[in-house]
Amino acid sequence: MENLFQNKQAFLRKKPKNLFLVSIMFIFLLLVILVISLNVEVYDHYLTRGYVNCSEDCRIIVAIPTNIDIQKIKFNNKYIKPNILSKTIEIDEKNVISYYLYNFANTYGLEDKEIVELNFCYNKQRLLKKIINSVF
Repeated sequence: MENLFQNKQAFLRKKPKNLFLVSIMFIFLLLVILVISLNVEVYDHYLTRGYVNCSEDCRIIVAIPTNIDIQKIKFNNKYIKPNILSKTIEIDEKNVISYYLYNFANTYGLEDKEIVELNFCYNKQRLLKKIINSVF
């Protein structure tokens, strides 16, 4: 063994034994990652806060930019389907932006004049397409 390390030519002719197995595992891993990225769908997220008004029913009032089309809402770590009572467009002349003022209903377990954290999901795409769009 010592002679092998002292002789440079003999060492260079020595071939690795597991190169084929390592290359097959690497190709298999790449294929698994490709299949997962083609099947998994992800959303863009918009995090905001809403105001709870409980005069008759408990309702959440929240302002969202106009370029967001709501598909899912995460409220209290649960995804709920949006139950929109009203949607009005408002304009902030001071900051020169427009936003929708949403009024949601059927939210249980809320108290009057409470501030809640909301996570709005929009722009559903496959993972591979989202990666390609972010790179290019």
